[in-house]
Amino acid sequence: MIAQATTRRDATRFVVLAAAIALAVFAADGLTKTMAASALALGDTYDVVPGWLVFTHVRNTGAAYGLLAGYGWLLLPVSVAVAIFVPIVVWRAGLWQAQPVVGGLAAGLIFGGALGNLVERAQSGSVTDFIQVPHIALFQVFNVSDAAICVGAALLLLLSTTRSSSATAPESG
Repeated sequence: MIAQATTRRDATRFVVLAAAIALAVFAADGLTKTMAASALALGDTYDVVPGWLVFTHVRNTGAAYGLLAGYGWLLLPVSVAVAIFVPIVVWRAGLWQAQPVVGGLAAGLIFGGALGNLVERAQSGSVTDFIQVPHIALFQVFNVSDAAICVGAALLLLLSTTRSSSATAPESG
């Protein structure tokens, strides 16, 4: 009975946190994209922290960090699949059970980020990117959704590796 109540509490914590994070990411992404588009003309830049953080307004027809540019027709269904599939995988794989807070955070970041870019891509065929970190050459110009998806994926990877290592660790006793 106690184990069942704990499982129910952890499941509720996971779902509520994932939904709240997804909503926060979706709102923050929409707000920051609107602000960037209002403050900067397409192609304009603004040094926030010179040499370290630059706002550069671009329209991206690709995925995160400019990958698959020009393949918007492919990215729309992939975005829908990611937005639906990842939280289900996190749930079905039980990744939330060991760490419901980390699992909820990861699922919420990925879902909210995917949804933020999906909605804008469906409306206009591209997304607003504006964050640039010049000292990290790997990063192109990106947005809040891209960052949320990447952080969520890293957390999910961390969660899956810690879960699999704890599952294979011998019990002491």
